[in-house]
Formats: sequence, structure tokens, C-alpha cells
Amino acid sequence: MYGRVHCITKALQKLSLNLQLVSEWRPVVEKLLLMSYRLSAVVSPVIQSSSPEGLIPMDTDSESANRLQTILNEIQPRDTNDYFNQAKILKECDIFDLEDLKASVSNIDTSAEIKGKEGKTCDVTAQMVLVCCWRSMKEVSLLLGTLCQLLPMQSVPESPDGLLTVEQVKEIGAHFKKHLLQSRHRGAFELAYTGFVKLTEILNRCPNVSLQKLPEQWLWNVLEEIKCSDPSSKLCATRRSAGIPFYIQALLASEPKKGKMDLLKITMKELISLARPMDDSQSTVSQVHALNILRALFRDTRLGENIIPYVADGAKAAILGFTSAVWAVRNSSTLLFSTLITRIFGVKKGKDELFKKNTMTGSEFFSRFPELYPFLLKQLEAVANTVDRCGHSPVYRSREMAARALVPFVMIDEIPDTVRALLAKLPNCTDQCFRQNHIHGTLLQVSKVTVCHFVKHHRMNIVFSCAFSR
Repeated sequence: MYGRVHCITKALQKLSLNLQLVSEWRPVVEKLLLMSYRLSAVVSPVIQSSSPEGLIPMDTDSESANRLQTILNEIQPRDTNDYFNQAKILKECDIFDLEDLKASVSNIDTSAEIKGKEGKTCDVTAQMVLVCCWRSMKEVSLLLGTLCQLLPMQSVPESPDGLLTVEQVKEIGAHFKKHLLQSRHRGAFELAYTGFVKLTEILNRCPNVSLQKLPEQWLWNVLEEIKCSDPSSKLCATRRSAGIPFYIQALLASEPKKGKMDLLKITMKELISLARPMDDSQSTVSQVHALNILRALFRDTRLGENIIPYVADGAKAAILGFTSAVWAVRNSSTLLFSTLITRIFGVKKGKDELFKKNTMTGSEFFSRFPELYPFLLKQLEAVANTVDRCGHSPVYRSREMAARALVPFVMIDEIPDTVRALLAKLPNCTDQCFRQNHIHGTLLQVSKVTVCHFVKHHRMNIVFSCAFSR
């Protein structure tokens, strides 16, 4: 299925659309849109399933099975070239109906086995079904995006100019919204995002005021749906919110950069308020969505410097999310924090976590984000006394990171006393119960503190010797 749609898209990109033949092109465009919606209806039960990776059509309800039988018929192995040599002519009045679709494909038993031309039995696996479905959705999305990009739109409804009517553009937008917000398969919604970006970019340049306002209306609708966190909502709360961040990303990234960026400002304000910890009585679904969307927006390079003013608030929301009792919130918070670190300090330039090129001075950091100084100070004061306890963790990496984290908390003149205190905590031979993790973690902390002290002392001696030699 997807191969034919791919060929149509490529053919459209090569054709010169002559506006003198508007009357001939309009029925062609209408049929292409109808075909795209039909194909989406067939494959959507798979890519919108909660577990698309292992879905077999017979696992679903009868209505979905009827639609998905055509996929099995399409992807069955062919032993000769006869299948490709025989042209398939679509009926002139082809109406999508489940009963007609059921009658047009051969009956398939519940084991999902299909017999080839020579009578050999071939199993259609869940992977084959999934690949066919998401690639079909990919090609449909790219075709719709290409149509919006290449075809002129009507300036006003019922206007003789333009090949895409205002109503058709709204239908395409509704189609993208449905599949971006409900698809679970990453390949499907990533490519739907590519097609949707083409549509939003065209709408922002469209002279029709009603079409210009469509992205703003779509944005408010999805933000309202996220805030409600209705249990009956079809928004995906797992898979890092699936296509929801991509949907909002496309709406904001296409906003003209030379303007006031009002959509970005209002959206970031709403998302940051949702991302912060809320009362225990409230659902955390909207908080998880907000954290995942913020992560996608901070990663988007097209937003450029316009997103920097919100880095501090994003960091606060991420750090506060670390203490949540809900695992989904903690997971999304750590992902957001990692993205913010990259946004602030740049892409990692070395393998070492403490590589010097991935740093900036404290004065530079707090001059860029002054509101983070009191916030970070308060958070660090609360956990400073627990760093040495982390050094007793049974996880080796935790002990290693705890030893590194202890160094900034120790002043140079406090190093001798700190080392003595750490060594005093080591168990002696008379202790009946002691753990090797405790011993190893304590010795790691002593090692890191002393090495850092000697390195700094050595550097200062070099600086003084160079100064006096001059």
C-alpha cells in the first residue's frame, strides 16, 4: 500500500501544477484526499493500539479486524511477478464501506496464515503487519503535507482560484491532529509531524485570516485537553507522551520568529505551571505531559534563543519533580533535566562526566540565570548532609558519583578535618558487622577529596612561581 502512495507523492513533486487546469485537478485532489483518509482508517487500529509492536488483527474487535484483513492480503508473499504485472483499476465510484472491504478480501483464518500461489503456507507476523501500517501512515502524512505545500489554497471560501478548499485544509489539520495525539508507534507520529509542519508553515503565510488562526485554535484545544486530564481522554500518558510533544512543537516552531512569539510565551507559561508539583489529590497525568512537552521544546533548535528565558523555570520544575512519589513524574523530570543541561552547557565534548570543556564558571552561570541561585542553594542545603550516606550505596556508580559530589562541599581549610572524620567512620577489626560497600565508598570519598586538594595546591604553586619569576 505504502509503495503506491510514495510513487504518487514523488510524481506530484515532479509535476508542474498548471492553474489553467483547475477544473481538471480538483477531482484528482479530492480523490487523493479520500484515498488518504481511507488508508489511515485501515491502519490506525494498529498504530493507535496500546501495544502496536505485538498486535495481530485477530486480537482486536471485529470492526478493526475487518479493516486489517486488507493489510494481510496486501503483504502476503508473492511467488511470481504476475501480481505486479496485473494492473489494478479502481472503480469510478469507489465508496469506503466495511462490508465491501470484507467481501473484497479473501477469508483468513485465526492463525493469520496465507497461502501463496504455489500453495505454500506463509505466516504473517505481527512485525510484518506493524511495518506495513506505520509505513503506510508515514506515506499518507507525507502525501498530505506535499499537497498542502505544493497546491495553492483558496483565498476565500467558494473562490474559483486555488485547488485546496478551506474545508479540505481544515479536514487535513483534523486528520494530523487525530493521528499525532493518538498514535503510539514512534515511526508513525514522527513522520506525521513532518507532514504537519508543512501544513502549519503554509497556514502562517496564508492570506486567509480564518486559516491563519487555525494553528492558534488547535494549540488552545490541545492545551485545554492536557489540563483537564480526563480519564476518558485518548491522549497517551506513556511512551513520553507519544506524539503530543511533536504536535505542539509543530504549532510553535512555525510561528514567525520576527513577531512577538505570543503563542510560545503563553504556551510555556501554561506548561511550566502544569509541570510543577501539585496536590496529591490531583492527577499527575497533566504534569507528566507538561514535562515531556517541555523537554521536546527545549530540544528544538528552531526555537533558538526564544526558549532561553524559560530555562530557569524548566530547571526548577525538573528538580522539584525528582522528589515525586510517582515514578512517571520522576522519569520525565530526569529526562527534562538532562535536556536542560545540554541546552545550557552545550553538547557533551568528552567521555568524562566532569570534562572541563562542558563547564562554565559560577559567575557566568548565575549571571545568565540569577533566579536559580537561591533555588539551588535551598535544594543543596537540604541534601548536603546526605551525600556521605550515598557513598554506602550497593550500586558502584552511586558510590563513585557520591565521592565526586562531596568535593565541592568541602572548603580547602576543612579538608584535613573532613578526611579524619571519614576515616574515623571506617569499621575496625572488632566490629562484628561491616559492609565492604561502606568501606569502599568511604575510601573513594577520601581519595577524591585529597586528590582535588593536591591538584589545586599544585596549580597554585605553579601560578605563584610563574608570578615571582617575572
